[in-house]
Amino acid sequence: MNVPETELTPLQRLVFAYAPAKHRAVYSAIFAFDNRCAAILRGTNEVMLGQMRLAWWRDVIGKPVADRPQGDPVLGALSAMEEQGFDLDILVPIIDAWELLLVNEELTHEQIDGYTTQRGGTIFSVIGRHVASSRHFDAIGYAGNIWALWDLARHSIDDDIRMALVDRLKSEQQTVAELKFPRGLRPLSILLKLAGQDLKRGDVDMPIMRPATAVQIIWHGVTGL
Repeated sequence: MNVPETELTPLQRLVFAYAPAKHRAVYSAIFAFDNRCAAILRGTNEVMLGQMRLAWWRDVIGKPVADRPQGDPVLGALSAMEEQGFDLDILVPIIDAWELLLVNEELTHEQIDGYTTQRGGTIFSVIGRHVASSRHFDAIGYAGNIWALWDLARHSIDDDIRMALVDRLKSEQQTVAELKFPRGLRPLSILLKLAGQDLKRGDVDMPIMRPATAVQIIWHGVTGL
């Protein structure tokens, strides 16, 4: 089952077009699940209510397929993947990462590390496990951490926090430029490429969806360069 396009951002829809057709459902389902967790934070003013909504996802993906509610397209896509041998329990750290942001107004360096590993590292590693060979696992998880840190910086509304995250990312600029992924992981390398371009400028304030970005995505998507 494929998730509706409305469950994905315009950027994700563009980037996932460069995934091999047989793997697009995996990309879409996992990132749609991550989007749902993010939406809980955006739409919740009370921490306890947000925790309850995140706990619902933690609980429901742990149930047998027959005991899950019907009708939710994201849950349906995840259940379809599970029927093909996908273990949904490995997605729980993504929920934990969003809960970490929910319950902490300010994050320590250790908590930021936990967030990036639980969210980005999990997303990238899970996709990598289903798409690429095992020799790429370490690089894939590391790239996921960088992506999650970049995404957090891009969505932070606090100028000081945003610039602190950018400063932290600058130390990874050379490593970002050197990471290479196989063709099946082209969507992940596109996301990492976008992060690297922000780091070259030294800021994350420029709108991500602009003509220049589309050209860069298309070029890297086709050539890998």
